[in-house]
Amino acid sequence: MMQPSMAMVFKSVLKSTAFCVVLLCQVDWSLAQDSSQGSKLFEMTCTPCHNYEKGAQPDMYGQTLNLYGVVGRKAASVEGFQYSEDLRMSGIVWDEAKIDRFITAPKNMIPGTRMELPGVDDEKVRRDIVRFLGSLSQ
Repeated sequence: MMQPSMAMVFKSVLKSTAFCVVLLCQVDWSLAQDSSQGSKLFEMTCTPCHNYEKGAQPDMYGQTLNLYGVVGRKAASVEGFQYSEDLRMSGIVWDEAKIDRFITAPKNMIPGTRMELPGVDDEKVRRDIVRFLGSLSQ
């Protein structure tokens, strides 16, 4: 099997980033009316770069990270995913407060993160997404 070139990986990352930006510009934040909307908000905001199925693996380019069981998990610990050096060195164990802080402004919390999401400003939306993520490990 042929290994992807750096150009292919870079192109894949750029496409994913562009898709995330387009998607974020179209999100209807009014859906955040109750915590049951967390899965819908997660899918609209996060699924271009994340999945949440139990046992799912990163894609062949190491770009799609599985967030099932992320609450309580050490940062940068999923085998086969290409984490930034800053995240690998962070020593973070994800809890709901840290996830909330991270998705508020990822590059403010971990400047070298590869996460391209600029941040989720709406506190209610973040809370619903974080609650959804917390429910995945129960």
